[in-house]
Amino acid sequence: MQMRIKALMAALSLLLLGSLSFADQNVAGYNRINVPANSDVRLSVPFNTTPYDGSGNPDGNAVFTVVSVSSGSKVNVAAGSLTSGKFNAADVTKNSYYVRFLDGNAAGLWMTIKSNDANGFVLDDTLPTQRAALLGRVAAGNKFRVHKHHTVSSLFPPELFNYSFVNNTALLLYQNDIGAMSQNPPAWKTVSYTTSGGGRWVGAGVDGNTILRPETQFVLRNGASRTLTVVTSGIAPDHPISMLIATGGDLVIGSGYPVPIVLNNSGLGGTSNRAVLFFDNTTPGQNKPAVKTASYTTSGGGRWVGSGVTGLELINASEVIKFRLPATETGTIVTINKPY
Repeated sequence: MQMRIKALMAALSLLLLGSLSFADQNVAGYNRINVPANSDVRLSVPFNTTPYDGSGNPDGNAVFTVVSVSSGSKVNVAAGSLTSGKFNAADVTKNSYYVRFLDGNAAGLWMTIKSNDANGFVLDDTLPTQRAALLGRVAAGNKFRVHKHHTVSSLFPPELFNYSFVNNTALLLYQNDIGAMSQNPPAWKTVSYTTSGGGRWVGAGVDGNTILRPETQFVLRNGASRTLTVVTSGIAPDHPISMLIATGGDLVIGSGYPVPIVLNNSGLGGTSNRAVLFFDNTTPGQNKPAVKTASYTTSGGGRWVGSGVTGLELINASEVIKFRLPATETGTIVTINKPY
């Protein structure tokens, strides 16, 4: 087991993130996060998988161009440039792909693909408010890529059993739905690992193929009496990271980038009464509360304030914050500033 882990870590460490210039696409790296015994950690995956081309093959240079948007659900590209049905994800929680917009008013936004034909991609209809808001920003000429989602099994492969997870390790999965905003949203689904049947992830309507949504919190619950270590890996984003926002609730998000970001430089401010709740993954315990809250005020030229906090707080790599939007929120999108 130790030899397999070392081999995997060697493969992942092709480039060390702390010392890279991310001027180019397809720069690989990894983050490691320790999980204390009998504790929760809040995580996200700030890495891409290799983009896919119109034939459904991995291609690090593949980019699509929007020709039009139709039916409020479909992004059309050049006629015949796709293999019909190749990206079909009829069950959007399994083996699915997503689009990531690179420029225009939708730059940095993503959405799961429901299906495709030879001329375009139909987007996920399980989050209709999200889809309408995203497609309302898309115009002809905009560029996007198609990536395969990270999944429970891709992040926690069998080789990392007894390292990143053990019997009864649980993942609490979340989704950020701007059509149903609330404070302290509960987990969407829970999936747990069992060694029965040769080892598998199980849960109500979820399994090892269930997607881990980009820039979205999942909680790893370590019920073991020893520390575990989670490894997130892939291609560092060379594009903007954005998210749709709405009034009166929380989004549980990571920055989308595999390096720490200073709150002052994050781009999350700009409107009074936005708040960022920070959590400490290094302390033991489950269902841990926030350790500090920073609130944004436009007074004094704009700044983050709070008890014991400053704008120098860090949003750590592969970790998450709770982004609290006020009832007075007027924005519809935020873009997190790329730190490299």
